[in-house]
Amino acid sequence: MRCVPLVVIALSLGFVPLASCRFEIESSGATFTSFNEAARFKAERTVDLPLSIEAGRRLAAATAHGDIVVRANSTGVASVRARLRASGNSQAEAQAVLERYSVALVETADGAKVEIKGEPLEVGSAMFTRKLAPRVDIAIAAPDGVSFDGRTGSGDVSASGALADTTLVSSYGDVSAAGIRGALTARTSSGDVTANDIAGEVEAKSSYGDVALSRIEATRISAASSSGDVTLADASARSCELKTSYGHVRVVRASGQIDASSSSGYVVGEDLEGLTIALRSGYGEVAARRVKGALTAHSSSGDIVAVGCHGALDASTSYGDVAADGVFTAVSAKSSSGDVQVNARSGSTLAGDWTLNSGYGSVALALAEGLACTLDAQTSYGSASCAFPLTVEAGYKARNGRIAGAINGGGPTVKLRSSSGDVSLKRLAN
Repeated sequence: MRCVPLVVIALSLGFVPLASCRFEIESSGATFTSFNEAARFKAERTVDLPLSIEAGRRLAAATAHGDIVVRANSTGVASVRARLRASGNSQAEAQAVLERYSVALVETADGAKVEIKGEPLEVGSAMFTRKLAPRVDIAIAAPDGVSFDGRTGSGDVSASGALADTTLVSSYGDVSAAGIRGALTARTSSGDVTANDIAGEVEAKSSYGDVALSRIEATRISAASSSGDVTLADASARSCELKTSYGHVRVVRASGQIDASSSSGYVVGEDLEGLTIALRSGYGEVAARRVKGALTAHSSSGDIVAVGCHGALDASTSYGDVAADGVFTAVSAKSSSGDVQVNARSGSTLAGDWTLNSGYGSVALALAEGLACTLDAQTSYGSASCAFPLTVEAGYKARNGRIAGAINGGGPTVKLRSSSGDVSLKRLAN
């Protein structure tokens, strides 16, 4: 099968493409399946189906073209309403399309499914054939605790209420969920994904759209977009993985093992707590504010800003500055081409050696009073300075660009390095 752009098909056939249609190119000519929202001639039918299903059972619904909406309730009310709409070049044609389709509830081994049966109406000639099919929107009321699987080829899918494990999939449309009390899988090839008030494992993905999650309690959260922003707020999980290829990532008020990354956008983390927290960007700024835990912040081409942090710090950038402020147990701060500034506030401890390094920039470490360490500061092209009294070994000779000695009796080494910039150890102002 050979694909041809829709506009080319439309122009070559001398018409404007119908809204909501799918084109296919076959050896015999052009074929498309359509429902035209703007068509003059339409036919419509509503089908109401009584639904008998209990909590713990599974309900499935799928439509090639149309929206799916399911709402859970605590009253035990269960029903299915399907709205079929067809279009055509005449009223008779639209009605003929509609009459070819039916909707039924079919029992399955673990519950029930909404099944749409019918074949498109083919009209046209050997050179050009239209396959006319209706749009089928499905609205469902289900008892709390029912599992749900909803899928559409072209349309939105939404679920709300205390459903159990839920899967929502759209090829071309938005996906949304609220109040789910089970595992949630939400995916779309082209549209946004939103979910809030979820108690269960969450997997959310969009190929071309944003992903936004909030108020999540889960064992695991996975949110990804190939081309869109990813946001997470007010969440708690053992692990949180957030990533986008072309967009920004923002995570706020979250706890757990957090890994947030963007190939081309900024990454921001605020009010986070976890054993390990990783914020990474390929071409953007990385910012961490009020983070508790072992923080890794990396950018290939952007600044690193970490403020109000508590724990170990590993910050690095290839083309940007590093600026960090907090109470640290370990520090590794590096820039290939930028300044490095770290403020270690009262309460900081040296669990091991600290390293601050810049290839083409200044390096400055400001320490609170009373912190014991051994200073090793050196620059190739710049000056070295220390604001604390130093105890040096017998025979030590200070030389331009290098200072070494013990502070407050000594301890793990604080290594400051720059290839082309000043290096300094400063007193931290209160």
